[in-house]
Amino acid sequence: MLSVNQRRRAAAAVVCIALTTVACLPGALDPYTLPKIAVAYIGIALAASVPGWARLPRPLVLLMCAGGVWLAIAAALGAAPAQALAGAAPRFEGIITIPAYIGSLWAGARLLSAGDEPASPQAAARGKPRRSTLARPWTPWPALNASLSVLAIVLLAGALLNAAGHDPVSHAPDLQRIISLLGNATDLGVVSALIALLLGAAAAERATTTANAVRHLSLWLYAVGAAAAACSVALSGSRAAVLALVAGVIVAAAAMGLRALILHRRRAAAPDGAPARRSTAPGRTYPVWIGAITVGVVGAVFLIPATAQRFTGVKASSIRTITGRFEIWQATLQLIRDHLWTGVGPSGYEAAISPYLGVDYARDITFHTELDSPHNWILQVTAVGGLPLLAITLGGVAFLGTVAVRAIINAPPSTAWQFAARFGAATGVGAALLTHLTTPGILPLALLVLGSAIGSPPRVRGSRDASRWAAPAWLAAAGVLAALTSVAAASQYALSTASSQARSGDGAAALQTCDRAASAMRWNRDVESQCAQQFAAAVQSLSDGGRTDAVQAVAAAAITEATRAISANGADLGALEARAVAYQLTGDFESADRDLSVIVDATPYDVDVLVRRGTVRANLGDINAAKQDYEAALAIDSDNDTASNNLTVLRGL
Repeated sequence: MLSVNQRRRAAAAVVCIALTTVACLPGALDPYTLPKIAVAYIGIALAASVPGWARLPRPLVLLMCAGGVWLAIAAALGAAPAQALAGAAPRFEGIITIPAYIGSLWAGARLLSAGDEPASPQAAARGKPRRSTLARPWTPWPALNASLSVLAIVLLAGALLNAAGHDPVSHAPDLQRIISLLGNATDLGVVSALIALLLGAAAAERATTTANAVRHLSLWLYAVGAAAAACSVALSGSRAAVLALVAGVIVAAAAMGLRALILHRRRAAAPDGAPARRSTAPGRTYPVWIGAITVGVVGAVFLIPATAQRFTGVKASSIRTITGRFEIWQATLQLIRDHLWTGVGPSGYEAAISPYLGVDYARDITFHTELDSPHNWILQVTAVGGLPLLAITLGGVAFLGTVAVRAIINAPPSTAWQFAARFGAATGVGAALLTHLTTPGILPLALLVLGSAIGSPPRVRGSRDASRWAAPAWLAAAGVLAALTSVAAASQYALSTASSQARSGDGAAALQTCDRAASAMRWNRDVESQCAQQFAAAVQSLSDGGRTDAVQAVAAAAITEATRAISANGADLGALEARAVAYQLTGDFESADRDLSVIVDATPYDVDVLVRRGTVRANLGDINAAKQDYEAALAIDSDNDTASNNLTVLRGL
């Protein structure tokens, strides 16, 4: 049995992983990604400090080890092995982030799956622990459900602030979508759909098992949380979020239908006098609660004007999003065809995909939108590690589904719908990620929930657990990574300060501040590139504002940081463009033309770069080349006023 302190740590562990949905640092340059990763590692470390009553199945562990080895091989064969292993901004999907995802799955299996609390070593020595068919005397699920209810309310409050035109985290003046505390509208919607399904099932369980349900505080808390999450799904305007909710309901219902069919066949095949087992949970409370949430969300989608416009295609941007996805997927398939066996390595997608993007992408999305994922987890896995990694991943997914469905079928009637709702919620997230990217705002909570459905009893040899090394290893690894990511998250404030200093014209101070941030994140090879791009934007702003006295100093800082970034990664197009801007605005047109030509060779349909190079070449006196650049830009975007006006001027010379 767990002590009181151990139970508190177990509850704190699952709550901490749930807090990844709201963890952020208001005012930081990137207020979302690194804080969420750091909080996830803190939760994993807490989970490792508590004796667990289950573990990840051994076949799944072997598959993950094989995937990790292949990822390391793909990284070593990539263009920038060190950066690929660590993980590049903005999502750092290498050593920095991937263990947080795996650790969340492990923590869910360890603390939230069905089974008995860990027995004493003397009791364990008497034999292999058996999975109990009764509810455990204690579980962290009530603490997790209560925290999810509060988090759903917090997310809804953030969404309502966004709807009113306020962004309390990034302080963006022109917020286009409702993002709450996750930084992305689809992240908000998918997480809210996951929470709505979990709390709907939890509220139904309370209503079914509580003698005086109306007065039971937890029932009302879960119900309010489920309603708040459903409202956030509707406010997000995310089609992927509605897909997650509907797919989750369908999967849960299908799993329960399969359970009923198999139990019916078992009863029919059982000898006379054998005890019969009920095929469903008592009453109809579970499907009523979950069905009401789904119907409410779908109805609200068409009642909220902005959301309805996205779903009906009235808003042009919603159509461009759909066509843009198909263009990205088509380009990714071409990329995969050229890197069929080893892929492009972790964090190698952004640099590798640029040559495959064509005119349609330039028109619908533009090259200034950061594209570090194909927005489809199957294509992402294949692009990163080729067909071998895809085979390993699909094998793991099939195994997870098989284990989870078996757990639903064998669950007692009182908990079967809970299992089905949890599996459906995690599956719904997987469905949403067929059109979205993997992020630390979604995956830790989703994998924690999925882990609760697949835990296996620990193996025992004599008096010692055969997997006794797992918890100490996770405790050490999570502790180190939590410290690294916490320092990196705090350094985002330094990067924000450097950006402000550059905008004010203090280039020397901005350079020093950026260098301090880079020294705190030596594993992050993108800091110099981020600073260079921030400084280049400041140079452009200062030049447009007539601050010629400050342009030189800030441009020098931009050139310094960009040169460092390019020396580390010659394919860093963002750093190349930042340096070109600084060169152009300080009168070094030859250097600017050289950098811009490298970018045009890699992305020949980037309208902004073509227009800028045309301006640079006009200043160099190469009028014919400038005309060609403007004409190429207008062939892609006929409404580009800068290219049209400049071309008219050149033709009049």
